[in-house]
Amino acid sequence: MVVGTWKGTVYKMPDMEAQGSVRLSVHENATYTFVDSTVSGFRLGAGTLTVQDGRLIEDAESSRLTMALYERDARRILVVEGVGKAGIPFYAEFTPH
Repeated sequence: MVVGTWKGTVYKMPDMEAQGSVRLSVHENATYTFVDSTVSGFRLGAGTLTVQDGRLIEDAESSRLTMALYERDARRILVVEGVGKAGIPFYAEFTPH
């Protein structure tokens, strides 16, 4: 189950440079909110998700992302991959908070 609060780190591709910590909340109504904290400040965001091929997808004008739930070492891992507003690809891994 993906609904809930997650914490993790977002990495800028292709160098996998850590961009800071992120708190992600996925809601039962297929929306999400996030707040990230980096050395340059805080950022807030939100979006609406759809289910496609067992993944959660957002395809908005300003960004695209895919969320998929995996299990690693008996722990749930939410992997998020996408392209942000600036056109820069990112990768993130989250664990339940």
